[in-house]
Amino acid sequence: MFARRALSVVLGLGWSLAVPAMLTLCFYEHVLARTPSAWFGATDSEAQRRMLITVVVFVLLASLVVYWRSARRQPATLSARHFAMGLGAALAITGALSLAVSRLLPFGESYRVRGLGMLPTLKTGDELRVVPRRFSAMKPPLRGELVQFESPQRVNPSENVLRVIGLQGDRVEVRAGFVAINGWQVPTCDVGRYFRWGSDGETNARMILEFLDDRVYLTVHEPLGPGYPEFLVPVGEVFVLGDNRSQARDSRTWRGEQPSGLPLSAIRGSVDRLLLSKLSADQVDTTATGKPPEFLFNLPGQDVVELEQGIKACLKDRPALTHPPRVESLVPPASVSAASL
Repeated sequence: MFARRALSVVLGLGWSLAVPAMLTLCFYEHVLARTPSAWFGATDSEAQRRMLITVVVFVLLASLVVYWRSARRQPATLSARHFAMGLGAALAITGALSLAVSRLLPFGESYRVRGLGMLPTLKTGDELRVVPRRFSAMKPPLRGELVQFESPQRVNPSENVLRVIGLQGDRVEVRAGFVAINGWQVPTCDVGRYFRWGSDGETNARMILEFLDDRVYLTVHEPLGPGYPEFLVPVGEVFVLGDNRSQARDSRTWRGEQPSGLPLSAIRGSVDRLLLSKLSADQVDTTATGKPPEFLFNLPGQDVVELEQGIKACLKDRPALTHPPRVESLVPPASVSAASL
C-alpha cells in the first residue's frame, strides 16, 4: 500500500514538475533566447527580464498541468477553484525550487558583453552572471579570475569584464600579447589559427592557451603586436588584460602608452558563469548556458575540430610550473596610483 502511494506521489510530481520544466526549456531555447535584445529594454536588465518571463511561463504551464490532471479525475466537479488550486501548487513548487537554487548557488547579477576584448570566449551580446564581491589589499582577486568593474575615471575600456593578471607588488610586462610577471614568463601553448568574421569586425590571429596559477584560459594574439614597459602594480590595484590581446583596451593602454592598474574599489564582482551565449543577432547557443566561461568558443560555419584537438593536446602537455615567483615587498610606485585614475 505504501509503495503504491509513493509511486503515485512520484508520478504526480513528475507530471507537475518535469513536464512543465521541459516545455519551459523548449520555450526558452526556441523563442525567448532568440528574441531580439531590443524587446527587453536596457541591456543590464535583459537577463532578469528573461528569467522573470521564464518563471511566469513555468508557473502557467504547471497550473495547466495540475488543472488537466484534476479534470481527468473529477470532470463533473471541475471549476475555477481547481485552476486556483493548480496555480497555488505551481507557485509553491516555483518558490521551493527558487529557495533551493538560492541556497546552492550564490546570488548574482547579470552583465551583457559589449565588445570584442574578451574573444575568443566572450562575444558581444553574451550574458554573464556576476557574483558581487568586495576585494581589498588583504583579500585581492585571484590571478586569472574574470572580474566585472566600473570604469575608472578618464578610462574608456573596450570591455568592463577583464582578466586579472597581476596583483599588487607584481612587476608585469607585456610583449606582443605575451605576459611576464616578476621576470617569469607565463607559460603558453599554441592551439591553432583563429579566424572570426562578423558585423562587428574581423579577427585573424593565433589561439593561445595560457596557464596562470590554477587557471587555464584561451587568448587570441595577432602577430607582431606591440610591447609595453614593465609596470609595478600599486597596493590596492590589480593589472587586468582582455583575452583578445590585440584589440582589448585594458591596463596596457588606459594611460596612453603607459600601463596602469585597476583600483580594487572599482571591481563589482567576479564572473561566475554564462547565462546566454550569442551566435548571432537571432541565434543562441543554449548548450553553453550555466557553464563557466573556460574553453567555450563559437565559430559558426567553421570546422573547429583542429582547434579542439589543439586544446586537448595543450592540456595533456601542461607545464609543471604555473605560479610566478613570490614578491618580497609591496612598494607602490610614486608616479601611478589608484587616486590618479
